[in-house]
Amino acid sequence: MSKKPAVVLLSGGLTSGSSTNIALSVVAKALEDSGCTTRLISVGDHPLPLLGVGEEYPAAVEQLRDWVTAADGLVVGSPEYHAAPSGALKNMIDYLRSEDVSGKPTGLVAICGSPKGGTNTLNSLRITFRSLHAPVLVEQAICTSADFEGGRVAAPEALDYLHRVADGLVREIRHASAALDNTA
Repeated sequence: MSKKPAVVLLSGGLTSGSSTNIALSVVAKALEDSGCTTRLISVGDHPLPLLGVGEEYPAAVEQLRDWVTAADGLVVGSPEYHAAPSGALKNMIDYLRSEDVSGKPTGLVAICGSPKGGTNTLNSLRITFRSLHAPVLVEQAICTSADFEGGRVAAPEALDYLHRVADGLVREIRHASAALDNTA
């Protein structure tokens, strides 16, 4: 791969200090250490109107689509609300078209309040991205509120899972790039 792989991280966190944004920052740092460029897009920093409200899409939708289309891979993180991803994140994803994400390796991260949560959020995101024809990584991460301390991910196991998501994404981006090189 001649250029640095570009990764977009989509966050359902509403504030810069949200656990979801903190966890995705860990993934972004690991990706950057592996030679990728990253862009973290948080629903709190890039609010969009509810899909279907109004006739025209705001300029922010085209910007989001441009960033995602230019990416080689994605990481999607969401807090878990009532065993599901955040509605704000789902709304952001709903603005994406299949052609924006098709074929892009996608890693998933869920943030939940209890050690027994997160799985339904990951499964919901997996179904959504599979419907958009994005291959979802085997590696995934669930972090609980107990994994965070002082505005950082403090639990070694949670850090390990977040790094595995980054490693798996780099592997799949390289694999996809090599496959393209072989067909050229």
